[in-house]
Amino acid sequence: MKTHSTLFLAWQDPNSRSWFPIGRLTFDGTNYQFTYTQGVLEAQQKCGFEPLPSFPRLGKVYTSTYLFSVFANRLMPTNRPDYSSFIHWLAKSDSK
Repeated sequence: MKTHSTLFLAWQDPNSRSWFPIGRLTFDGTNYQFTYTQGVLEAQQKCGFEPLPSFPRLGKVYTSTYLFSVFANRLMPTNRPDYSSFIHWLAKSDSK
């Protein structure tokens, strides 16, 4: 049985500081998928949200066997000296 992992992407309008859930990234053990959620329509309507350059079409489901670079570039490299401390801190903050 495959386990799906899901991450919801939120966007904050720089002017109003309002947050909007705009997308969903899933991983099924083999493929990553990104799709915009209905929250993107509210973000567009209320704050003029523009699609992300990596995902320019709102209705499309983007699929890849690799983590999309827009997400991968935000991950802390495992060879960074403070990586294990960060993971330990993250585990503690998740249990609260």
